[in-house]
Amino acid sequence: MDDFAGIIAILCIFVILPWMFLHYSSQWKKGRSISADDEQLLDDLYHVAQRLDDRIGTIERIMDADDPDWRRLAPASQQETLDEKIANRSTNIRRAS
Repeated sequence: MDDFAGIIAILCIFVILPWMFLHYSSQWKKGRSISADDEQLLDDLYHVAQRLDDRIGTIERIMDADDPDWRRLAPASQQETLDEKIANRSTNIRRAS
């Protein structure tokens, strides 16, 4: 019985533990990288965000031409943050590559 326990212990130390380590480290390395489908999805989302940003800019130009004080319609407590968001809008979208 002691011989059997010793064989099991040696088997665990020299076979099972290295196998588990190598298996899970390779799984971890596979999970770290982004897949081609995910990269394509991110690229598509970036282009959609760019198009929406262009549309918002167009709408703002139309509204500025129609009523230059349209931004003042926001409550006074939100006016400063609204103006900051509009001014910084172009810096909020960055390409993720």
